[in-house]
Amino acid sequence: MPITITADKSDELPEGLRPTAKENGGKFVVDAIPEGWGIDNVAATRGKLTRYEQDLKRRDERLKAFAKDDKGTLYEPDEFQSLVAEHRTLKESQGKAPNVDELRKQIAADAEARYGKKLTEAEKRAIELERELDNTTLNAEINALVAEMRPKDGKADVARLLLQQALGIDKADGKRAARVRSADGKDWQPGAGPDGYLTPKDYAMNVLRIKHADMFQGDGQSGAGAGPSGGGAGGRRVLRLSRADLKGQAGKVMAQHDKALADGLSVEWTD
Repeated sequence: MPITITADKSDELPEGLRPTAKENGGKFVVDAIPEGWGIDNVAATRGKLTRYEQDLKRRDERLKAFAKDDKGTLYEPDEFQSLVAEHRTLKESQGKAPNVDELRKQIAADAEARYGKKLTEAEKRAIELERELDNTTLNAEINALVAEMRPKDGKADVARLLLQQALGIDKADGKRAARVRSADGKDWQPGAGPDGYLTPKDYAMNVLRIKHADMFQGDGQSGAGAGPSGGGAGGRRVLRLSRADLKGQAGKVMAQHDKALADGLSVEWTD
């Protein structure tokens, strides 16, 4: 009984039978087994096909572990190459600790590049505002003192300049206060003020007014603009000072005393 073998595709036939296969109605048909072929050949070939099928099945099972989704979709060759390259890079960098100093420098450089100009402009503006506030505070103090000193006509600007040279702004403890500079200009002049410093008013009224008496109008008291009493021995002019005033305004009284002596006056103390 002749044996006929039919397959949908030629590669489904054993390799030894493919040359004899004929296409018939979309099928590949082997009408006669070549000489030397028999059941044993077919069985052996089928055994090989079975092993190939097993190998293919095992390959498919192993590839499922590399699927990129639950449907078992496999990565395309270029996708898989990218994954391998990324894995290689991560593996090479594994265990290498970053350089903290370099990271810090990089962060600082990035911040400086991004915000440096804005910070610089803001800092400059803050310094300008600070200076303006200092000047405003000091000028207000000086204007009040000049008015109280009562300079003669044309002498107000001179009095203002003298005060600007002697006064400054102390910003200790976050507060602004006008103070008298020390002789070397490095500190503030101590005195009988409530905070232990010479007050600008005492300096203006008891130092500048007495030292430059000709610049100011008289106030009817001893000192700037006030004439000393006459009638001293030999007609010498005499300045009379009260010892009682030493308790509350010693600085002023002693300044008057020293100026009187410098001007050749006699000083008399009264009770």
